[in-house]
Amino acid sequence: MKLYNLDDYLYWRGQCIGDKGGALSTQITELNKILNISVFSKRFLKKPQKWFNEKLKESSLLHTKTEFTVEEYSQIVNGYRELARQFNQYADELEKAKMWDDYEQSIKTEKQKT
Repeated sequence: MKLYNLDDYLYWRGQCIGDKGGALSTQITELNKILNISVFSKRFLKKPQKWFNEKLKESSLLHTKTEFTVEEYSQIVNGYRELARQFNQYADELEKAKMWDDYEQSIKTEKQKT
């Protein structure tokens, strides 16, 4: 979906995320740009992407008995939280890491101390 007008997008996004099926469908559409959904499904739901895609379709469009269960939504939420924890860890590591010249100098200094 091309973003032509941010206000329109945010309005329609707000309309879509009112229920779990719509929220998940919207999130997956957005996450597809940065996340391998097949790996996510296998890692956190222990299911193949085909299964995940079918459930997503049922949950966001049809609201049938085959949509995601409360337990499956919980697994997805826990997966999001685990990924957030990992992203925060990566951000902290990158923030603390030194630029190469500084890192190289610190190694030389450490070697001189020993």
